[in-house]
Amino acid sequence: MNTNSSTPWSRLTAAARRAPCADDQVDCAAPFGFSARVVANARLGTAPSYGSLLERLAPRALGLACACALAMVAWGSLSTSAEAKSSDINADFYDPVGEVITSTQS
Repeated sequence: MNTNSSTPWSRLTAAARRAPCADDQVDCAAPFGFSARVVANARLGTAPSYGSLLERLAPRALGLACACALAMVAWGSLSTSAEAKSSDINADFYDPVGEVITSTQS
């Protein structure tokens, strides 16, 4: 039997076989059904699902979204240049609907 295997299961079972019994215990054996429960629990986590992947990535995505939101707030609060301000003022006074109405009434 190969005891130098690299899988965690084989390393753990080999370590359990080498563990000494306590002196005050007469029977060092595991309780009935214990090995079946251990194997059943070991097999539960073998197939990772997409849900577990999303659970691991959700906090990172939330942090990234918060960082982007803060960057956009900072970007919006920066002062603009004088040329941009003057073009914004001219855009506020331009009313294309009012131009059409006045041209059709005359």
